[in-house]
Amino acid sequence: MSTQPPGHQPSYGQQSPYGQRPPGQPPPGQPPTGPPPYGPQLDKRKSNTTLIVVIVIVVLALAGGIVGAALLLAGDDDSASSGGETLEGDGYSYAIPEGWKEATSAAGGTEGIDSVVRAEDDEAGFRSNILVEVQPASGATDPASIRDTWEANIGSAVGATPEPIDDTTIDGQTALGVRVETTQESIDVIQVAYLTINDGKVYSIAMSSHADAEEEATGELDQLLDSWSWA
Repeated sequence: MSTQPPGHQPSYGQQSPYGQRPPGQPPPGQPPTGPPPYGPQLDKRKSNTTLIVVIVIVVLALAGGIVGAALLLAGDDDSASSGGETLEGDGYSYAIPEGWKEATSAAGGTEGIDSVVRAEDDEAGFRSNILVEVQPASGATDPASIRDTWEANIGSAVGATPEPIDDTTIDGQTALGVRVETTQESIDVIQVAYLTINDGKVYSIAMSSHADAEEEATGELDQLLDSWSWA
């Protein structure tokens, strides 16, 4: 079953890790022009849901605090695709792992989030999930060129330092990886995310799981990436 990508107009305002304005960020006092930089939205005027979910990432957070269970434990949509079916997104498709189900609607149309799938069973009240964010590449062709900004945005969003992991290949495209350990509402959470570029778009693909379910959830992520196909 196909999932239509939600419309999005990302607007990021975070300074780069080196203190310079990112592409498209004007000098103080001037209106914004040009394309935005990459990574999760860090505009504090908007819902923190975007900050954390958009990138990797696990836990939906609203302005008042973490509510990761909202995405992970919300009621199922009986019309959504489930394990074994193909989910089609913005420029890609993949097979939903067995025992998992589409949960894109749970993201509430958050800007940049193109698809979400989650495990039907939970681990200590937390359901593993995989989220795909899609943004315009704005001329970038090598994910390494935007890695610093991506990692800095992840760190700011989840309050932890991402650790690099081995690169992988997603249907022929090199993808850079990071792993993050955090604690959300007394739950130890592991997040693994990959960054790649294809056909003029940046893709951030992120798995989040309870620490006790990391091995199984990582296997499901690998399975999903093995089935990934660019449109």
